[in-house]
Amino acid sequence: MKCLTFVHVSDIHFGQERGVPLVTNTDIRDRLIDDVESFVKQLGRPADGAIVTGDIAYSGTKPEYETASGWLDKLAAAGGFSRTEVMVVPGNHDLDRGLVGDSGQHLVDKIVDKGEDQLELYLHSDTDRQALYAKFSEYRLFAGSYGCALSDAGGGSGEKSFYFDVARTRGLRLLGLNTAVVCGRSSDHVGKLLLGARQRIFQPAKDGMETIVLMHHPIHWCADETLALEYILARSRILMCGHEHVPNFQVDEIQGRGSYLTLRAGAATPPEEKPKEGESKEMAPYTYNIIEFRCDGDHLEVRLHPRDWDATSKKFKASQRDMAVGKTCHIMKLRCHDDEPISEDSTAVSVPNTAEGLEGSMTTVEALQEPSPDDAVRLANIRLKFFRHLSLPQRLSVLTTLGALPATISEALLTVTIELKALDRLVRAGMLEALEKQVAEQINQQKMKGAGK
Repeated sequence: MKCLTFVHVSDIHFGQERGVPLVTNTDIRDRLIDDVESFVKQLGRPADGAIVTGDIAYSGTKPEYETASGWLDKLAAAGGFSRTEVMVVPGNHDLDRGLVGDSGQHLVDKIVDKGEDQLELYLHSDTDRQALYAKFSEYRLFAGSYGCALSDAGGGSGEKSFYFDVARTRGLRLLGLNTAVVCGRSSDHVGKLLLGARQRIFQPAKDGMETIVLMHHPIHWCADETLALEYILARSRILMCGHEHVPNFQVDEIQGRGSYLTLRAGAATPPEEKPKEGESKEMAPYTYNIIEFRCDGDHLEVRLHPRDWDATSKKFKASQRDMAVGKTCHIMKLRCHDDEPISEDSTAVSVPNTAEGLEGSMTTVEALQEPSPDDAVRLANIRLKFFRHLSLPQRLSVLTTLGALPATISEALLTVTIELKALDRLVRAGMLEALEKQVAEQINQQKMKGAGK
């Protein structure tokens, strides 16, 4: 039974600074990568992936995500894991506020004023839903490259599974939720955001899997906090979030449910501005976590290694916050649920998706096969290139050429969610090599055009 190790960063805020602050923060981000490389060498094994709990960008624009992608590639290399093994969720800075038009802001204001019934009403309208989610345009592409599908119909922001054993019988499910749906042009307000039923009522994990819920805002920022916590506590073991820039953790014993860990990340590079509503005035300036998970019989052991920037040595070191003398990590043994594992049920809310009519255009469900672990790895690398290097017309050309989508579909109807489902179906239909070839050809054509200019 192996250990799963993740680098946990939050609130990196690429694009927030200019001039001297940019030079300073760039150096600190580079030293964070150095620290990860040094840590895994001492650990004697590579990390398994990275978890980013929001505010990757500062203004949600393409150049910021290009910078973030390059930095995350370096982080993966330093940690010894594949650059595709990155799990991201959106924060309030990951939306492009410049794309929040009058109609989009009107929708946000009405939801804040009227509550969840108003959100659900808008989610049933194609026009309103598009206006509400237009602000995530560049984030969608960035997240899609990592396989973290941001639902454009009120659902979550993707999930990934990692396994403790080769047989893939026990592992961790990282489940992303989007707390930034009800964010608009202005600052967010505590207790005014919403997850909504389509997110908070998520499916239980399969037997042998432990769910870790990831979101940007702490749950008390959401108006449906009470309802959301009922599902979060019942169907997951750990809640990880960011936003408030103050790192801390808390273990609670939930009757009939065992132990529950809530982990709030600090900021990898906090903003220069004064603390906002709900933020501490004494923010840790630069911090991140390395987290180890071990499956130990009836317990899930978590080893939290908080890392803080040391202003004197100008590098990251083991944090001494709430740490016993001579200790460098917090060790927590989370007791399993007292009752039997929850099996799959039908209580999750069905999320309408415009992709449903398009998915069946390629082949029947019966003809599809579950991809092997090796094929899943190949798909992850193809997907990264697909979203990172191809334009929308090129991506559409690949999918229609291979029959994953009808040739009559217009670019206006295409969403990242539809593209991800189409890619998955191609692999399940045994067309991985054809997909890989098509993506490579499109990239080569792009390079030839660039060389001819």
